[in-house]
Parts: sequence; structure tokens; C-alpha cells
Amino acid sequence: MKAAIFLLLAAAPLSAQGEFWGELKAGRYGVGFRALYQSDTARWYDPDYFSPGGQLAKKPRPIFIAVWYPAPADEGKAMIHRDYFRAITLDSGAPEFAPRLRKFTRDQACHYMMGKDYDDLTDEQRGRWEGLISTPVFAVMNAPPVDGRFPVVIYHPGLGGTFEDNAVACEFLASHGYVVISSAYQAADSSALEIDGDLETSFADVASLLRFAATLPFADASKVAAMGHSYGAQAMLGWRAQPNSRSTP
Repeated sequence: MKAAIFLLLAAAPLSAQGEFWGELKAGRYGVGFRALYQSDTARWYDPDYFSPGGQLAKKPRPIFIAVWYPAPADEGKAMIHRDYFRAITLDSGAPEFAPRLRKFTRDQACHYMMGKDYDDLTDEQRGRWEGLISTPVFAVMNAPPVDGRFPVVIYHPGLGGTFEDNAVACEFLASHGYVVISSAYQAADSSALEIDGDLETSFADVASLLRFAATLPFADASKVAAMGHSYGAQAMLGWRAQPNSRSTP
């Protein structure tokens, strides 16, 4: 497997003025977006959860997967940014985890876009927030992929980040012929959803994403690049330095 590294050590904040893309120019493709859940049965999540019968239930780790990919141009209606949060709960594969992740993602996005938590917004600020998340994005939910197989880019957010915090970069790359995959990378401790800087957790999640990429008929999992913001960039460098990263999946 060929591998490359992209580093995003800083990111400009989203602006309420105009579209998020600014001066960027799309490639030849439209962009499709889809989200789903898989389970990593090799790792336990919620280890202290008790089932109604009182037996200790060792549940597999839920892996949220977001995929941007090349799609036909002008295929369907563009999403708005709010749809990225909605996508977290569209799939019922993780009914306990998904609502927590959706709220966490919205609250984190609000904190970074507005400078305060959602529950602390004034009425005027809430109106501005609604305007931001109602802004059209470039991707189309569940658009059909174009024919062909495309290189894979794995994206890792930084500490406190969310799967869609560099959605513009993900959409941009997909429009130029890449399959971009992101995830929540939640801490191994199920009591919190923040990315906590544990490299082993990040490495294992990246391995899960690459195994998933290998199942996509439009993805060429023999050609993989890694992209990250802040801690995510460090995690991707650390992953690439692992002796087995080239052979994953």
C-alpha cells in the first residue's frame, strides 16, 4: 500500500460571510457524502454497562464513519451544514452511542464557530448560529459514486475536534478524485466523547477505517494518504511510523 501524509496544523475559522469554500475551486467531480456505523469487536466499549438482566455486557466499540467521495456533477440537492450533524443519527446501528455523539458534535461545532456552548447562546447569537448551519455545502447526501476507483485519504481531527471540522477540505479533495474518510475517534473511556490524545486509540480506529475502505468498490485502498489537524496530524505521523502501517488493511 502506498501511503502519504498531509498535515493540517492550523485551520481558518468558518465565516458567516458567503459560502464556506471562499476562493477554492472544485475539481471535475461532484461530491457525495454518506455516514454509517460499524463495530470493532476486538475492543470493548462501555465496559461498565449492565444489561437489564444484570449481566455485565461487554459491547464492541462503535465506529462512526463519514465518507466523502467523487459523484456525478449536479447530482441531487446540496446538503446544508446542519445535515452533517443529522447524518450522525441517520443510521440506527448504534442507538445508544449516536444521540450522544450528535449532541457532542453540535456543541463542539457551536463552541468553535460561536465562541460559546450552544446552551449559552443568546437569542441573537442563536439566530447567527442557525444561519451558519443552514449554509449550503458542496456535498450531496448519498449521491451515487462515479465509476472508477479513487485513492483514499484518512482524516483525523485535533483534540476537541469533530469529524466534519474540515468538511471543506474533505469536499474539496473528493471533488478532485479522492475518497475521504473521517471518524469521531472518541476516547476509549466511554464516559466522554472527546478525542483525548491516546495514540493507540487513534491507530486502532485508523485501522478500522482502512478495513472499511477496502470494502468500498469505488475506493483504491492500495493508495492511502493520511491527513490531520493539530493532534490529528501528529497521530497520522505516528500511525505512518508504525512498522505495519504500509500493510494495513
